[in-house]
Formats: sequence, structure tokens, C-alpha cells
Amino acid sequence: RDKSYEEQIEFYFSDYEKAKAAEKEIGIKVFCGIETSYFDGIDFLVYGLDKEWFLAHEEITSMKQSEKLKFMADAGALIIHAHPFREAGYIDHIRLFPRCVHGVEATNTSRIGFENEMAKIYAEKYNLIQIAGSDNHVGAGCRRLGGIQTLQPIADELDMVAKVKNGEFECFTRIIPEQ
Repeated sequence: RDKSYEEQIEFYFSDYEKAKAAEKEIGIKVFCGIETSYFDGIDFLVYGLDKEWFLAHEEITSMKQSEKLKFMADAGALIIHAHPFREAGYIDHIRLFPRCVHGVEATNTSRIGFENEMAKIYAEKYNLIQIAGSDNHVGAGCRRLGGIQTLQPIADELDMVAKVKNGEFECFTRIIPEQ
């Protein structure tokens, strides 16, 4: 926080840029996305905006969360509320933004069943896109995986955004057996 906005953005995108540079070497496609948080535990996944967009829009730092989410969506971003019903000791309360997001992480393989069930009900009642994710913070140690799959390969971030917004995907979950 003691860095300038530009330095923060450069730092934030540096890991993505390293992964993107190694894309062919490691044999997977790397897409740009960010996670933005509102207080502790209220997280949003944002796809379709690049580093240049964030560098050009420092004003988002002074916007209310609802304004920021709408501003990014108006710029073409796909906004997904990650684990909207996550409960933890550091989370004071649950906050929902149904008019500011396109979808919900309705299946998070790192969360308990009740939280995912509530997320699915929320998504259904507000007619929001439902995706799956892993919330993997442990790398190869994560045995429960979730995500989306498409019939046709995803070309880039904008193609992914279009496919998700158009419902051209399926959610999946997998449990990886221990070796």
C-alpha cells in the first residue's frame, strides 16, 4: 500500500506475465484474470480487462464497490462473485451484489456443501451464471478440483468471457486420487 497505484498494478500483474511467458514451455494456456476484494472474504473474479485497462483507471480505487463492479462490467468484464456464502472467523458478515455481477461461484471445491448449496440458490433466484472453481491455494496438494469446460478450446480471455456469458460451458468437479 506504500507503493504508487502504477507500481501496485505492475506488481499485481507480474506473476501473470511470468506465467504467460512460460505458456508454451509448460504446455497450458494462461489467461488473465484478477481477484478483487471488498473487506475480508468478499471476493470477485474479474476477467476480460488487462493491465493497460487498470493502469488507465486509477479512479476505481475511490469508487464504492457496487460502482467499481458496474464500471468494470460496462468495460466488458465478466464479474463472478467467488464463494459468496463463505463463512470463516475473519468474515464479519456476508454481502451480496446480485445487480453488479454476472455470476456466482456456485461450486467451490474448497468450501463445504452448505455454502455451495446457498450459492446455487442465490444464483438461481437472481438468474446469475453459475461456475465452479477450486480456490486452490496449495498447488499440487489440492485433491478436489473444480472449473469450467467448453466444447471448443478457449482462444483467449475475451473468448472465455464470451463463452461464459453465452452459457457455452459446463462446470466440472474432480477428486484426484492420492498416488
